Amino acid sequence: MKKNIFILALSLLAVYLWFNGSPTAEKPQAGGMPSMGGVSRGAPSVAVTHVLHAPLNIKQTFTAVTQSPEQFSVAARVGGTLQEVMVEIGDEVQSGQLMARLDDEEYRLTLAQAQAELLVAQANEEDSAARAALAKANLERARSLRQQNIMSTAELDQVIADWQAQEARLRVSQAQVEQQEIAVQRAELQLSRTRISADWNHDSVRMVERRLVQRGSFVSAGTPLFSLVQVQPLTAVVTLAQRDYHALNPGEAVEISAPSVDPQRRWQGTVRRKAPAFDEESRHARVEIELPNSEGLLQPGMFINVHWAPPSHENVPQLPLNAIVLRDATAGVFVVDDEDRARFRAVQTGRDDGTMVEILSPVPEEPVIVMGHDRLNDGATVKVVDETS
Repeated sequence: MKKNIFILALSLLAVYLWFNGSPTAEKPQAGGMPSMGGVSRGAPSVAVTHVLHAPLNIKQTFTAVTQSPEQFSVAARVGGTLQEVMVEIGDEVQSGQLMARLDDEEYRLTLAQAQAELLVAQANEEDSAARAALAKANLERARSLRQQNIMSTAELDQVIADWQAQEARLRVSQAQVEQQEIAVQRAELQLSRTRISADWNHDSVRMVERRLVQRGSFVSAGTPLFSLVQVQPLTAVVTLAQRDYHALNPGEAVEISAPSVDPQRRWQGTVRRKAPAFDEESRHARVEIELPNSEGLLQPGMFINVHWAPPSHENVPQLPLNAIVLRDATAGVFVVDDEDRARFRAVQTGRDDGTMVEILSPVPEEPVIVMGHDRLNDGATVKVVDETS
């Protein structure tokens, strides 16, 4: 209320100055000599105010672009002809859902061949195991005969060599079985990869953004087939200029609007991440905001507005925006000293709400000119015709 009365008073004063202009010089006293007291002839009329200490409620609006927090391509992991496509653009996809299938005839034949070769290897292993067992039994008998001096040492050595050879053949057969088991597993894996799906770690739904190949096309391993995006939640990306870096800090709540979707609707978002440095080319810092989108009304790539209200302070020194002037590219204000002279004071300003602006330093203690300062020079004599507190 106090701020509104202050602004109304300034408006009425502007009307007064518009219709009456600067007051005329004082009439001369008897003898034709002008009075030496008061304000000199031609001094411009000005309105002044004092720095107001009050809450300054500011809401800044930033333009943002919605992005999917996760966007990836689903590619073929083996080559083949695309035989069947189960999803199209705009379809929702669950983790592990079958999306397409390649012609798998060749992979089935490869698996059958690997399984047959495994059977051969297993049979060879059984034969080698039997031969090794027989060689071991012969070795035990030969050692017994040698102890009875029925068999010579040379004959025993020959039996030992035969047993060692059979044991080696058994190990080779066992390795061949393991090798063929791996071949079967690889063939099964390749066959399973003709069924194309996408997997991710949590239960959120993805949507098909693009289908990149046509049914009947031959694709190689690594060829992208689909592009998937996550739409719940979305990420709103804001790029902050240096002057706005104080805004949008992690953990802060923001309000989102999307006039192209629903001019009356508001979404609530939360600032999640903020870059600690500015991009060397754009000189902007990236801010990411988590944006719930359970109804799916927003899509990646949309322009939206992010409304941010900083914490309000109760005792903010502030002046009307029209009190700020530029002199030699320096922002400042004109104050009126004890001799009714205008003095330029450079000041550093902060946030503004469109009407009032925060004064960071120094905070003027003298009356500040808010009207009639357009053509003032430092040190000019002025006449104060209105003063508000």
